[in-house]
Amino acid sequence: MITPPNETLAKAKELLRFAYEKGWDEEDLYVIAKIILAHYEE
Repeated sequence: MITPPNETLAKAKELLRFAYEKGWDEEDLYVIAKIILAHYEE
């Protein structure tokens, strides 16, 4: 697996935090995280 740059991880965490604060469903947050991770997998 490729390690994404730290700034990308920071942006991903920021996006997930924003979605969580907006009251998004846990399933939605999981999907966002999977998309972010999939982008960096070989």
